[in-house]
Amino acid sequence: MLKKICIVLVLAAPLAAWSQVEPSASGGDIQLDDSRMMTPPPVSGVAYPSIGVTEEQERANFLSGGLTFTAAYVDNVLAGQLAQPVSGKIYTVQPFISVQQTTPRRLASLEYTSGFTFYDPTSELNQIDQNASAIYQYRMTPRVSIELQDAFVQSSNAFSAATSIGGTSITGSGGLANVITPFGNRLTNQAAGGLTYQFALNAMVGGSAENDYLNYPDLSQVPGLSNSNAMTGSAFYSRRLAPAQYLGLTFLYHHITTSPVDSTTDTYLPALFYTFYIRRNISISLMGGGEYYNTAETGLPEVHAWTPAVTASGGYQGTHGALAASYTRSVSAGGGLLGSYTATEANGTASWKPTKVWTAEAVADYALDKNESSVLFPSGEGGHSIVGTASITRTFWSALDVQLGYSRIHAHYNGISAINNDPDSNRGFVSLVYRFTKPLGR
Repeated sequence: MLKKICIVLVLAAPLAAWSQVEPSASGGDIQLDDSRMMTPPPVSGVAYPSIGVTEEQERANFLSGGLTFTAAYVDNVLAGQLAQPVSGKIYTVQPFISVQQTTPRRLASLEYTSGFTFYDPTSELNQIDQNASAIYQYRMTPRVSIELQDAFVQSSNAFSAATSIGGTSITGSGGLANVITPFGNRLTNQAAGGLTYQFALNAMVGGSAENDYLNYPDLSQVPGLSNSNAMTGSAFYSRRLAPAQYLGLTFLYHHITTSPVDSTTDTYLPALFYTFYIRRNISISLMGGGEYYNTAETGLPEVHAWTPAVTASGGYQGTHGALAASYTRSVSAGGGLLGSYTATEANGTASWKPTKVWTAEAVADYALDKNESSVLFPSGEGGHSIVGTASITRTFWSALDVQLGYSRIHAHYNGISAINNDPDSNRGFVSLVYRFTKPLGR
């Protein structure tokens, strides 16, 4: 029945980000809309801004395309597969196209990137890469909003957009944990839908559903890791206490399965949340409650318990940059691991654009996963990871970006030989991005 409810919600709508869109974040007094409520970060699922206001406004209605070429040196390409690290060079060639249209009631966005990744000397890892995302938001009435979105990634690169180190955005709702996998083919797809209804001046309800799919086509490339499929359903009630303060209740359900070792984990989280918009461009959020989990494998006793869960997050968006950070502790499953585990994660992103031609960016993530189902999986697939990327970009002739950067992965997980033999990877890279942008509409 819960699966059917999730499917219905996906078809009905998603994370309801439209009602979270803030007024111009240029600073000053809050002056939020007295009639239309925001959807606070703990229940919207929308990422905090990763770019400054000026850039965001320039990209409101456009058709964009171009080509990205990246050359990188990695000191540990076959992480965990050999006794000694193997270094190599990685080259990617990726054409891309995107379109976004915005009206007072509707936002539609589509992005697609496809290309090739070449490894030298480990050519067996050569891969066709694809990255596609689509978002549709629509305010049906002044009080009812819907959103549909989907994101698909096919890659073999440990530093791609499918991982935190590739620049995964930060939300205020936490989310399922994922292991930073070594180099190996993988497919991920995230589909979501949600609906919000503001039924009174200061009261709103909403619901959402999401499906997260992770597949390793060749498990021999990633020994110790597993495929997973996660279905999520949620509902919330939000109350506006003051123009800048929101308090509410939410209920979150996860149903997660793994393969080829069959295991099932269900989690149930009733929680309270609070959001304070300090200014139009600064907000902080807290969410906490008691989470119940149940993990089962065929023929073995079930593992179940109650545990506290908490998420804290905040974001800032200025004229020349943005900051976001979050901390989450909750029970999770899947993401490459077997069974259930307590996932503690802290991450942050920052961007700064002091002039029109220079941009600096950084992203960092720390994750600690403690195995909670050792009765079912005695190897204890717990562990930790620390990842990060820092880069600087120079724009030439408004059409060519040259980016220099450094990335690092450190990871250790019990029972996962694909990671543990050589747990560190360092990457230095240079990217050339040529783009064209054509405004749409007036």
